Amino acid sequence: PDAAAADPGSALAGIRVGGWRSVASMYFFKHLRHEVLLTPECFGPRLKNVIRRKLSDEVEGTCIQGIGYVVCVMDVEDENIGKGLVEYETGNASFMVTYGAILFRPFDKEVLDATVTSVNQLGFFCKAGPLQIFVSRHNMPGDMREGFNAATDMWVSQDGVVEVKRGCVVRLRIMGLAMEAAKITAVGNISDDFLGVIELP
Repeated sequence: PDAAAADPGSALAGIRVGGWRSVASMYFFKHLRHEVLLTPECFGPRLKNVIRRKLSDEVEGTCIQGIGYVVCVMDVEDENIGKGLVEYETGNASFMVTYGAILFRPFDKEVLDATVTSVNQLGFFCKAGPLQIFVSRHNMPGDMREGFNAATDMWVSQDGVVEVKRGCVVRLRIMGLAMEAAKITAVGNISDDFLGVIELP
């Protein structure tokens, strides 16, 4: 199973937040551990390269509960690949690997930009990287809360100037997060100053 390991530090510059090193905004560098299981046909002189490749295939794009999304594996040193433990019944071998990874983890109250993916009469969904965010009509500016246009699938301000529709980019504030075993979901708000549509499709 995945588990956070003590972070011995990073060559990446950034701000350290609670043991995490910030690379940019919601992206962090952290050392983690993961068990890689290999079948006998994978054994050979390039074993460690096979382990690295299988590690990347298994963890990149996944969500680790309490930690965040693994964006990419950055480094796996030879000394961080443990000795294999053979399963006598199958001949498979398991290797505990410590690796450095760039992680995506949003925080409550954080402001970020997201692309609108769908719109309905209750609000709209948008995505920032792997994070899906729902913005309710109650968290839109007052002049938009009754402005849903079902014919065009968009929210429109009373003066017709602002349109929230699929493909546009909005700046929002995260109002709540739910971190589950396989995903992170959030609710957002665009009613505060300096938030809202910043780019049309």
